[in-house]
Amino acid sequence: MSMLLTCSLLGEDLILACGATREVVEQLEVVIPDEEARPVPDRALSKRQDSEWFSCEDEVPWEKARRSAPSTAVPSDPSEANCSDEVSQWEASPACSQGTATKNSEAAVPSFAVDKRVEDLQQRLTDLLDSSDAARGTIEKLGGYPACHWRFLRASGYSLDAAEQKLRETVEFRVREGVNQLLQTPAAQEVHEQLREVWPEVNLGITGDGSPISFFDVGKAVRFLQLGVDEERLRLFWLTWMERSYEIQCHGRRMATGSSSIDPHDIPGTVVVYDLKELRLSQITSCLSGLHQFCRVLGLAEKHYPCALRKAPTAWRPMPNVYVMEKCIT
Repeated sequence: MSMLLTCSLLGEDLILACGATREVVEQLEVVIPDEEARPVPDRALSKRQDSEWFSCEDEVPWEKARRSAPSTAVPSDPSEANCSDEVSQWEASPACSQGTATKNSEAAVPSFAVDKRVEDLQQRLTDLLDSSDAARGTIEKLGGYPACHWRFLRASGYSLDAAEQKLRETVEFRVREGVNQLLQTPAAQEVHEQLREVWPEVNLGITGDGSPISFFDVGKAVRFLQLGVDEERLRLFWLTWMERSYEIQCHGRRMATGSSSIDPHDIPGTVVVYDLKELRLSQITSCLSGLHQFCRVLGLAEKHYPCALRKAPTAWRPMPNVYVMEKCIT
């Protein structure tokens, strides 16, 4: 039998499929830095004709990603010039590293006509942005103006009231938790080193139109949940992961400046490829406690890192007596 699982992840619709075989290797070139390298044997990464059915939105075909060549493009959104990719790969600017921003950098005028809803949200936040370096730093860390505003609007159904409340709550959360400076803290660096080898997701590269790509091993995720990592450490690791992810997204935007597929208001979200090779129902029941804990941590991402996911295709794997239901896909 084939199993199709429909769910929602970080506010995006997602369909996971188990029990299909597709040979689509070498469709995507990936480069993993030595310090980030982990075994990723024989991974089948999908291109559009195989993954479009799983798409959260209309997409262009994936292009081969080359991380080794530095980008010389000028970002279309000046506010994104202060964002960087992972700290281990690209040197962060002071504004991005320290989570602070000047009023002048925050007020930079984009080179395109900004949606009026974004301008209205910016106006509503004037009191907060004028009085708080941490608030301006939050905007910069989450993509800058207008990308940060646009994502919160999308996540709020384009309701100005809801977006304003959500963004103010996120600023308060980041100030309370010290998230703007999180990647520079010894505690975050320590937990990252402790858990990165057992974490089921690994960053692979960036698509031709700027989306970071990561590979999520669901079987390894089950084993991770069985380790019994305490919720405080898991929460800290997850926050560092999301902060790094946003930095990579900002870098991807700079690399892909000029691509017609990118909404000028936004930065390209992450493409997460889910590998269901080792997923078994019996495994899920063996880690329910860890799963409940993980769901609570994931709630932080949905609330404070909206619209970070662009697409969630599935890397299929052969299973005995299991066949793909072609009629569901074509």
